[in-house]
Amino acid sequence: ELSNMAAEMERAGNSRSAKLIYKNTRPMLDLYLRYKEILAPLFPENQIDDASRKDVSVDELSELFERAFEALDNLDMDEMESIITELNTYRFDDEQLNLFNSLSSASEDWDVDTCLTVLTDWKALINR
Repeated sequence: ELSNMAAEMERAGNSRSAKLIYKNTRPMLDLYLRYKEILAPLFPENQIDDASRKDVSVDELSELFERAFEALDNLDMDEMESIITELNTYRFDDEQLNLFNSLSSASEDWDVDTCLTVLTDWKALINR
């Protein structure tokens, strides 16, 4: 299915059909991103077990949040991916874990507004 969508997008590009490209880009990327979850079991070296996660200080989180805000301001999603990877090495309580999962998902979707909202909420939470 993904290869058919990609071929259709290539044909749309060759025919300069911006309307078709605009219509099909999001569904194709959504399907593409689902493969990460499907293929994850094949790459166990990318998975971190809970026992190896470490505690994180408020200062460390604050520094990561500042880097994330800057990355989002610059639309630097490679840096956001790096920050998410680093955050994934830490142990969080349930509330912070929900925020981490929301941030990770929004970052994968390149949803800058949601990333900013989650970071703002998380920053407020750790500074209570």
